[in-house]
Amino acid sequence: MYSPISEIFRIRLIKIFIFNLGLVTINLGLSNDFALRIIQEVGNYEEIYHRNLGPSTLYNLDRGPNKAWNKGVGGVLSSPPFR
Repeated sequence: MYSPISEIFRIRLIKIFIFNLGLVTINLGLSNDFALRIIQEVGNYEEIYHRNLGPSTLYNLDRGPNKAWNKGVGGVLSSPPFR
């Protein structure tokens, strides 16, 4: 059920998180886009897994229960979508 109060509270929490993240990045000497640049450089979890452990490597390991939640099995690292 939609509640304008809960929506306002949600937006407020997001702003608090972003502001605090900004303080953390400043204190650590990181730019605001540090996370984006890391993902662009090394890839997301799936890309890292396939590059280091996947079918095109010596290990040839299937992700099994470690697949993304929306690609089947779910597992250890699964998280439902946020609404």
